[in-house]
Formats: sequence, C-alpha cells, structure tokens
Amino acid sequence: MSDRGRSDYIGHKVLVAAQPANTSLAGRPSLSQKEREELQRRLSDTLRGKADGQLSAYFYTEPNTANDPVNGKSYHHDYIERKAYYPKEAEKKLFKDQEDKIEEIAPVSDIFVSLGGGDAQAFSSKDMKLIKASKATTVYLVDLSQEYLDQQERIIKDAIKSEELPVGTQVVKMRKDFTAAVKSLNSEGKFETQVSMCMTGLTLFNMGVHDEINDGNSYRTMINTINALIAPLPQNSSFYITQDTTTDRDKILEAYDAGELLNQWMKNFWLFVQREIPTEGLDVSLFEGRAVVPDAKSNQMQFQFVATRDATFIIGDEVFDVKKGDTFVSFTSEKFGIGKHDRVRDVVREAGGRHANTILGDDGAALRHFRVGQPGPA
Repeated sequence: MSDRGRSDYIGHKVLVAAQPANTSLAGRPSLSQKEREELQRRLSDTLRGKADGQLSAYFYTEPNTANDPVNGKSYHHDYIERKAYYPKEAEKKLFKDQEDKIEEIAPVSDIFVSLGGGDAQAFSSKDMKLIKASKATTVYLVDLSQEYLDQQERIIKDAIKSEELPVGTQVVKMRKDFTAAVKSLNSEGKFETQVSMCMTGLTLFNMGVHDEINDGNSYRTMINTINALIAPLPQNSSFYITQDTTTDRDKILEAYDAGELLNQWMKNFWLFVQREIPTEGLDVSLFEGRAVVPDAKSNQMQFQFVATRDATFIIGDEVFDVKKGDTFVSFTSEKFGIGKHDRVRDVVREAGGRHANTILGDDGAALRHFRVGQPGPA
C-alpha cells in the first residue's frame, strides 16, 4: 500500500519518537484470548491494506499496573482539551443551549443504551440529558474504559437518589465495543420493549467497528455499522447521534493535528500492541504519525501510520513486510453537511431508520434523532 505522495496531503507530519520494542511489559496483558485474536485480525487487515479505520477502539487504553506506560485514554483527554479541538465545546454547548428542545423531542423509552458516554463531565453534559428525557427504567452503559463506566454509574445513581430518574432504575455496565454490546443485548432478549440509544462524540467512525462488517469502504462501513446498531431495536425506538457538520478543512485539520501530543498518543497505541500480543522486530520508530485531510475536496480526517523505512516484523504468528512510504489508515472521522446531500440521513435510512428531528448548535454541532422501523420517506 503506497503513499500517494506529499502533494496529496494537507497536513503537518509528526515523527513518532524511537521506542524499543516491548518496553510496555511493565503492564499485564488485559485482553481475553478472543479479544486478542480480534486485535490481531484488525492489525492484519490494516497492515495488509484490506481495510481502513478499524483501530480506533484501541486508542483509549488504560494502564493495568503502577508502572504500565499504556494510557491512551490519558492522551485522548489531553488531546480533546486543546482549544483548537472545537468539537468538544460545540457539542457541550448544543446540549446546554437546546435542553428544552431536547426534552420536547425525546420520546419516553423503557430502555436506554448509552454508547461511549465518556468521562463524568462529558456524560453529565450530553448523554445524561437524553436519559432523563427518556425516563428509562433500565440504562445500559457501554464504554471501553472501566473508569468512565464507573463514573457514569455514579452519576446515574446520584440522579436516582435525587429522583431525577425513576426510583428503581436499573443500571448495567458493559465494557465492550458498541456493535459487540448491541449484539450481546439482542441475543439476551433485552430489546423486547421500546429503546432509546445514543452515540455522542460528533463523529461517525470512533465506534470500534468489528472487522467482519468493515469492508474497507468508508461509506459502506458506516452503513453496515449503523445497521448493526439499530437493526435489532424494536419498532418506534429512537437512535440519537451527534454530528459535526463542519466543512472548513483548515479548521478540521487544526483541531486534529496536535503535533507532539499526537505523536505520543500514536506511539502509545504500539505500546499497547506490544503489551497484548507477542512481537518481534516491532519498533514504533518504524512509523510516522499523521493527522491529515486526504485531499482538497475531502471533509474526511484520517489518522495515518506511515512507514519510515523498509522493515520486516512479527506480530503474534504473522510476519509483515512494509516498504518506506507505505501508508495505513488507523482511524477516520467524516464531516458531512446537512442539506440536499444529507449523507448521515441517507446512511441511517438505508440501515432502517427514519429521520425525526435535527437540532442545530453552534460551530457545526448537530443532534440527529432517528426513529427505527418507521416506513416512509426520510
């Protein structure tokens, strides 16, 4: 998979600092055998050019011993706290300014599923407002971070004590990626009554996509992923997603290109790989990290790994050969406008949903509300 050349990229290149292999062994492997195999499959598909953008779930890792340097979640926190990272504040302001409107449009649901609600501040300012509006009596919290799940649970329990949520509301924590959690809930027969589900974060691709539904085509992947989330839901359920409609490429790039901080975050991903899977010859100095808008007409942001030299290395039981300049997409975020060509609406419609409401905020933020299973044009 070859680099398309310097002129094809709008962006600043970040050199990933040299780091000897296996320095993360101060931490203990934390994945199950099945999860480890899943990680290896995603790495294999990415490094062999079979699929793009399916490594995002592993950028939010946590240390599991006192000396473990693997801490993607900490880097992510610092990354989104930068002033240039407009999506965080834009989304929070939307939920604050439009709280009355949100309560007005949100239907009552027996079950609420929060997908990736984030830390206490993020969860309180976004997902919690939808949970309260839904008056749900069972809340499923889905996140890859145990720390975030514990924070979210405490907020729910405090709301029950203060009677902001119905007394007796049940809360269940699920440390899984989104599609795996929904698949599990469906197989256990939890979706027998009306459901509300939300996925905040102003992005459509930070969702830990299973590789069996990721075919390497970004638009088709988005359709397949949304379908995996909403297809199991009962008729007349609700699906909420926050969307970044910004199409200013310079603004997008400024938000995502974080220089040395991005360098450290991307390096930490490879330390995580080394912690979880036996490797040989894998030195993270092999890869250069980039946050790029791929071309002058694109509203897509990509995190890329670019090989700095020819190399052969082993991950698990697989041997990989890369050539200098080979480029691999680890993580993708799409920016779609709302109007005649509303691709988010089209994606959800193709996956079986129907547009119900859109609430617009400042700086490109939008809360989209879709009803599942309702026939008729969007």
